Amino acid sequence: MIEITCPSCARELQIDPGFAGGVCRCFNCGTMMTVPEDANQAAETIEQSARPDRPDAPPGSPGSGDQAGTKPGVTTFVTASGRQINLTESQLAKVPTAEKRRMGVRVGVVVTFIVFMLILVVGMILLIGNLVGSMEQGPTKPNVSKQIEQEAKQATQQALGYDPAANPFILDTPNLIGIPADKATVLVVDTSGAMADSLDYLKELIPANMKTIDAATNVQVLLSGAGKVTPLPATLTPRGQIDMTKLITQLESTWPDGPDHLAAGIAEASKSKPNQIILIGSATSTTKALVELESALRQANTQLHVVLLGTSSDPLRKLTEITGGQYTELPSGQLTQWYEAYANR
Repeated sequence: MIEITCPSCARELQIDPGFAGGVCRCFNCGTMMTVPEDANQAAETIEQSARPDRPDAPPGSPGSGDQAGTKPGVTTFVTASGRQINLTESQLAKVPTAEKRRMGVRVGVVVTFIVFMLILVVGMILLIGNLVGSMEQGPTKPNVSKQIEQEAKQATQQALGYDPAANPFILDTPNLIGIPADKATVLVVDTSGAMADSLDYLKELIPANMKTIDAATNVQVLLSGAGKVTPLPATLTPRGQIDMTKLITQLESTWPDGPDHLAAGIAEASKSKPNQIILIGSATSTTKALVELESALRQANTQLHVVLLGTSSDPLRKLTEITGGQYTELPSGQLTQWYEAYANR
């Protein structure tokens, strides 16, 4: 923007650079002035000369009808320095108004700088305080409870033969979503709206994993979302007797929608009393209903394994611990990475 000062009322103004070399009006007092082409030049007031049609104007004067260069419909203005500016009626109607110069950007920059410096100073104070505190306390002791929890988690993974870092798209051992599936298993798949970025990959992964399972092993898939649970097939069925074409068609016709329905899916799966339930999803609205599943899982003597994508859930974590299952949290884009690695082999 071009910044100028009104020569009449001294207001600080600004106008678009496209009007450089032309004229404008002051928004405050309405004074007509020039718009400098050079930033070092000052704006000049322009005043309309005498009407060219005045009969009493001396011949050859700025107000006379025979002024050189004067044309009908043209108004002549004169700057303080004597420069003549001729404007047609249409040009006069389009003379822009210079706006008041806004100080917001400058103030914003100053405020941002001050805030940044304050944050920097506070950060330095906190850092120094932490260093001093560490020196006073001496060497830090390992978090014993965290260490025990990690060891227990590793022991569970080893007992299951489960490696959460393994790509389930390329595993050839009996598994569902990477978790060993060599016994009666119900896979509960979250089909809520939160699974919009992952469900398409599961539609590819589930049939591929089903092929790795022994034909005599009982398997079932439950699609849980949008307030309902859809079984594929209707009951626990030996994998060799499952119509894979129908299962794939039903998977393909399922779209992510509504809130999660995880508690209902687990409850439905426990009715078949499988050896294990595997849940994969994104826990966004877990409630006390999950806690109430403990009794049903104990009665069914069923292990619950949970794989969450991009979320976490303390109730689900506790349920897996109670049943001796495996609780895993994966980044939201992990399935995408695994699929791309599988597709690019």
